[in-house]
Amino acid sequence: MPLNHPMKLLLRILLLFLLLGAGRGVAVGGVSGSMIKEGRHLIKQLITGEAELVKSADGYLIRMIAKNGDDFITFKQGEALSVFIDASGVSHPCSVVNVRPGTNGKYVIIGRSMGPVTKVAQDLENLVGKGKVSILDDAFLNGKTFDLGEYDFVLSDGTRMHIGEGTPIYDKYGNEIRTLGTNEKWTVEMAVNDMMWNPSYKNVKTGGKILNPNDLKKIPMYKIDQQWMEFEKINGSEIINIGNPLGITDGSEFYDMEMLMMNFN
Repeated sequence: MPLNHPMKLLLRILLLFLLLGAGRGVAVGGVSGSMIKEGRHLIKQLITGEAELVKSADGYLIRMIAKNGDDFITFKQGEALSVFIDASGVSHPCSVVNVRPGTNGKYVIIGRSMGPVTKVAQDLENLVGKGKVSILDDAFLNGKTFDLGEYDFVLSDGTRMHIGEGTPIYDKYGNEIRTLGTNEKWTVEMAVNDMMWNPSYKNVKTGGKILNPNDLKKIPMYKIDQQWMEFEKINGSEIINIGNPLGITDGSEFYDMEMLMMNFN
């Protein structure tokens, strides 16, 4: 949808508000600093004509306008993508179970387990180019970090938790290496290590995992997954669900949430 003069004027006023009122990445009205910065960027693209508004079932999407030489590949349900070979040498074909068509020439892979998801992402990246495929792994996020702000919660065993400045940060071996700095953003690796090694979670784990949804939905890793999904949805990435190639029988709150946010259920 081309933007008329009044629409461009309105966008310029909104952009000015974001620049003056929230230009330092501070959370405003429940909106994180990173989301404000992303909003400013999208508004600029609409004003300059690099993007356009497109009517969709969800309302309006922002679609990047292809430049000369751009070639957006669209995938279809049932289309074969890759084959994942597990540690026992068994092959597991991976194909498109659901797809949410994209508008910006970028792709997101989700699925029940990270092994097949990573293999599909690697193969797809070889096809469409580096930096155009995203999964919830720092290696595929082009340096993206996540602003979780400061918040407190109570685990089901009564343990009180604070996320923000001073939160312990662990390495992949479980060693506390430092604490979170002022206004510091999270990487996926930081959140994964927190979920695995933070001793405050030990009494709410079963078999080394946090299974209680009320506990899991409060930790940084879950909130990062939500923020990532929302970012990719808003920005018009093509969301490809490869389902459960390994046939895992137990559920996943992370995968269920991703499916729900993409209306794949």
